[in-house]
Parts: sequence; C-alpha cells; structure tokens
Amino acid sequence: MNGSFRLIVLMLAVVIGQPLRGHEAKSQGREPVSPDEEEVAAHLVGTLTVIRMDFSRFPDLQTAGVVPVEVLVDEHGNVTSVNLKGGDDIDDKNMTKSQYEMLRAVIAEAQKTGMQLHFRPFEDQGHPVPARFEIQIPIRGLAEQSAKHVPFPQVHHLTSVKIVLSRTGCLGTCPSYSVEVHGDGTVLYDGQSFVAIAGSHRASVSPDMVSEMVEAFRSADYFSLKNKYVWGATDLPTYTTSISIDGKTKEVVDYAGQQVGMPETVSKLEETIDRLSGVERWTKGNGETVPALMQEKFDFKSPQASEILANVAQKGSAEAVRDLIAAGVPVSSVPVQPRLGMPGTALDNAAQRGDVEMLRALLSAGIKDAEAKTEALKRASSAGKIEAMHLLIGSGADPAEPGVLVQASASGIPAVVQEILNYKPDANGRGQDGTTALIACLRAYHYKDKDVNRKEVVRMLLDAGADPNIADNTGMTPLIANSRDLEIAQMLIARGANVNAQAKDGFTPLLNAETVELTRFLLEHGADPFAKTDHGQTALDWAKQMNRKAQVALLEAAMAGKKQ
Repeated sequence: MNGSFRLIVLMLAVVIGQPLRGHEAKSQGREPVSPDEEEVAAHLVGTLTVIRMDFSRFPDLQTAGVVPVEVLVDEHGNVTSVNLKGGDDIDDKNMTKSQYEMLRAVIAEAQKTGMQLHFRPFEDQGHPVPARFEIQIPIRGLAEQSAKHVPFPQVHHLTSVKIVLSRTGCLGTCPSYSVEVHGDGTVLYDGQSFVAIAGSHRASVSPDMVSEMVEAFRSADYFSLKNKYVWGATDLPTYTTSISIDGKTKEVVDYAGQQVGMPETVSKLEETIDRLSGVERWTKGNGETVPALMQEKFDFKSPQASEILANVAQKGSAEAVRDLIAAGVPVSSVPVQPRLGMPGTALDNAAQRGDVEMLRALLSAGIKDAEAKTEALKRASSAGKIEAMHLLIGSGADPAEPGVLVQASASGIPAVVQEILNYKPDANGRGQDGTTALIACLRAYHYKDKDVNRKEVVRMLLDAGADPNIADNTGMTPLIANSRDLEIAQMLIARGANVNAQAKDGFTPLLNAETVELTRFLLEHGADPFAKTDHGQTALDWAKQMNRKAQVALLEAAMAGKKQ
C-alpha cells in the first residue's frame, strides 16, 4: 500500500472510531468464503466505479491511487458491509482540521461506491454462500467539464475516418503497441514490447465496428476535450488516442489523466478501441490469433513462432495455444525471453498460470524432456497450482528434485508443500543461490495470501528433517530470514537454531528483527546485542536508523545490562 495513503487509512480508523460499513450481513450462520482476486473480478457485475475527490481541496489524496476496503456480500451477491482496510494503532493527536475533513470525505465516497457494487453469487460445493474479500477502489480527481463545446464533425464517408490508439511502456511490464483502424475496416498493428506478438501485423474488422468506434468518440464529446491530461509523475505509460474525419483531426494524450480530471469516458474509449479492433489477438493471443497470422502467410516453423507460443502461454488463451500447435509451431523445451515477463518455455508459463487445459495441449504435443517438465513443476509449485502439479508429476516431472520443494515452500501454502513431501525429497536440498526450503518459505512475499500459512509450512519442513542452521550462499539462515514472526522464531530455536548466526554481511537474527516482541525473545535466548554488520552497525544502530523507538529502548537496556 502506498505509504502516504496508509497513513490516511490509519487516520480514518481513528477519526471515525468504527469500521466504514453499510448494514450488517445476516447470512443464516454461514461462514463467508474468501475468494481470490481473480474470482472476485470474475463475479463483479459491471465495472468498478472510481471515487472522485477534489484534489485542489485535498492534495494529499492525489498520490493515494486506491482506497482498500473489505467487502462482505450475501448469498445473492448483494453488498451488505463495507469496511475500510487499515490499522488500529495511530496517534491522532496532531490531526489537522483539513485532514479530518479529507478523511470524512473519503469515507462518504468509499461507502457510497462500495454499497453500489453487485456480484454474481459465490458458491461453495454448488451452494450460494456469503463471501468476504478485499477490493481496491480507485481514487481519482474530479472530472473536468469542457470549457467550450466543439461539435463533433459529420461523417460523410466512413472511408475518410482513421482512428489510432497507442500505448507506451513504463518502468514495469506495461504492453507497448499501437493500433490504427481505417474506415474501410483495415487494422494495422505494431507491437513493441511486453506483447505476445511483436512487429507489424494486419487484420480487418467490419464497417459496423468502425462505426461503433466513431460513436464512442462522439459519446465522449471528443472534440471538446483538452489535448493533454498529464499528471506530474514518472515511469507511467502514456496512452494517446486520435481520430481523423474528412481531414479534421483531434488527439488526446492520457498520462494518468484521471488523476488530473480527465473524464472517465476517455479511458473507456481507449478500452473500446482495443476491444473492437481485436488487438488482443496480438497483445495476448486468442482464437483470432492464428487465423490472422495465416492471412499474412506467417511461417509457423520459424524461431519467432516458438517465441510467440511461449508469450501466448503466459498471457493468452488455451485456445490460442492449441491453434498454434495445430498450425505447426514447434513446442520447444528451450527457454525464450517472452515479451511479457521472465524467460521460460511455453510449458513453464502455462504451469505458472496453472492453466491445466493449456498444459494438456502442450504435453500432448510431444514434450518428452523430463527436466523441462520438472522445471515447469517448480513454476506450478511456486505459484501454488496443485492441479497443474498433479498433471506434471503424472507426465514424468520429478517431485523429489531438490528445487521443487524449495519452490513449493516459497508458495507458503501447506497443501502444496505436503504434495511434494509425499514423495520424500531431501528436506535440506538446495535450489538457486543455495536456498533451502526453510529459507525460501521465510523469504518469499506473496500478494495473494488466502491459503498461505508460513508457520505451518515451517513446522512441516522441520518435522521432515529440515536443518534450521543451514545457510544459503549469502550466509542467511532461516532465523535471520524470519524478521517478524515470533512463533516461527520459537519453533526454529526449539529445534536448535543458532540465535547468533551471522550472514556474510554481518546481519544476525537480532539485527534483522523488526518487532519488539521478536527482539525481546531473541535477547532472552542469548542474542548478542553488540554484534555488528560489515558497516559497523549494531542492532541498536539499525533500530535507530529505522526509527523503531520501542526496540531502541529495549536494546539500550540490554546493552547497558551486559556492560554492568
């Protein structure tokens, strides 16, 4: 969560003194299920509306981005409760009147927006059930009204129309491409980076679709819009739309435009151009991909074709993967650099997603390399995709290979780890950089944590014989890697973990401890407060640098006691 907005959320909890909510849910005693982000998105009816705030009154909100709320829905998908996500431990003594007003305004808008949402009913074993989950409601500036209305040009001949959408890259993996639609239905695409298919390609759409795009521009009152909506940030993608009608041209640049008052209709227009031009056939891969490539007489035996297959397996549909294989694309076991992320084979990428249908298509194409299947198993294990793991193990992947347990443990999901432990792997086997399963479990960070239980995974690994004192190539031990969890530290020390182990940079469990409770526990079990990093810092120096006041007091007392 954005740091400044976390402060805002914490303030909200204090100012109101109770959760943000609608009326309480009555769910006939049923416990709500906890669907993941993808399932929530699939059940959302319509689109997620944004919260509009006056940034001239509340400039601190401009960097917030989203309001995180916890939503409770009943068996029918109706929202019955909206709770602001955020802490309970902020000191509000220095809150200003303007901050108070800002927080009240955010609460009112978040409640209104959250209570208007509706979802298709969630199910458990075929029965509708209540559900509880977190969503991020976007927060944007007030939409600017056009200062002057400019009439939309008359379209005398559809063939005079040209529509363009371009999306540039960003600091991350934003897809970069442009698509140009002509009035006769010609679609010209150029893919640059983080797209499934790069380069120039051509397709066509019906005149009706071109007319629908023109009407989307008209509905957005496009010619009345400002030429640019640019927010003062860096490393974000730029989206540019334009339309030419009988020689009259208008272009709008969107650089995080909704943050500075760009009407939401512009973002919807961009999405409409993507959808109606069929650009997904190139950016991700779908049922239209192979027919479009065939029209171009594309060489499905080329090295580029294998790269496309790996890219599509990462973001596209199983149908597109099947079509590419049927068209003759070689299913390679040599990793390529997909334009959508990390290097990997098509099998790796399908396994990472847990797409069983896609995996079956790839395995049926004749992949016999057991090592390639085992690498894919590592991907599926790390992502917590048990069904994909079963399929790969059944096809010849080796679940006892040391790196598999390491990756399964990184998922933090007990069921995934147990699946691999069933095959009796070496609990102290090492993966990349000498990482053991215990270290991988404690070092990994996951956004989706519905099934994650790292305490249980640590217990399972210790019971399977994992040594809590084996370090990775940097000298990090499991106890050093565990920076916050007291119960995990208790388990590790009970199994003989060295409380004064030092990594190659000099960090010890005490130096890496982030909480007062963990610091106190380590000191009580013999942690040396005078141990120093390579830069000469003690745990006390580090706590002061991180502004952890309670830890500072505890460490000062411990060091004074040791000196006496």
